[in-house]
Amino acid sequence: MKTMRYVLTLLITTVFLPCAFSAGVVTGVVGGGDTSASEPVLVGSDQTVVASVVNGASSVQFYVKDSNDNVVFTSNVLPVDDSGSVSMVWSPPFADTFSVYAVSYDGAGDPMDEQQVLLVSAYQPDASGFITGGGWLEMDGYRRTFGFVAQVQKSGTVKGSLEYQRHGLGFNVKSWAVDWVYAPTLSEGYFSGWATINGMGSYRFYAMVLDSGEPGRGDFFALWLYDEYGHLVFADWGNLSGGNIVIHANR
Repeated sequence: MKTMRYVLTLLITTVFLPCAFSAGVVTGVVGGGDTSASEPVLVGSDQTVVASVVNGASSVQFYVKDSNDNVVFTSNVLPVDDSGSVSMVWSPPFADTFSVYAVSYDGAGDPMDEQQVLLVSAYQPDASGFITGGGWLEMDGYRRTFGFVAQVQKSGTVKGSLEYQRHGLGFNVKSWAVDWVYAPTLSEGYFSGWATINGMGSYRFYAMVLDSGEPGRGDFFALWLYDEYGHLVFADWGNLSGGNIVIHANR
């Protein structure tokens, strides 16, 4: 898969100003109800946002909302470099239309401005690949354990399973169907399906994994769960503290 990158130049000021964008990429006005939209991109394609800060801000934080106004990704607070710019790379983890926002902060860490800067429409490619993994994450004083398999069989059908537990909170996610898997490379993969929470309900889940080396060096796991109304009920992501993710095939 060819990686698609869109570079957005954002003018972050104390008032909303017209935004200067890289030629041929996106055009529009920030903050004036005319948010620019990218061309449709594949799930997993890198979206690079580069902000030029002109209001004296010391740092910027980006966050992303899905089409139902759920926050599905938040970057770290990123320092503005000596050239007055800051950037992040984000990949749409599933098919939807996402809104990218930016918040600038002064030297004391107080927020200055918040702007919607870009709409990204991501589409789902055909299923392909074979991904397995298991392990745990340690965050916020709680251990999360997980295990999964997602595979496109020779017949073209998709099979798999996912189980995720957040220990200490009595929270267990167990799939009853995996209906899509996509591994564009041997280092990244995506899959989706349906699951229960603590044995109840029916929730749509999306998972993203990164295989950064063997055995499990720098591997990454992310999970999003939605109810029948499109509300995000749970999201979790982080680098593995132990275990391994393996992408066996991307075709």
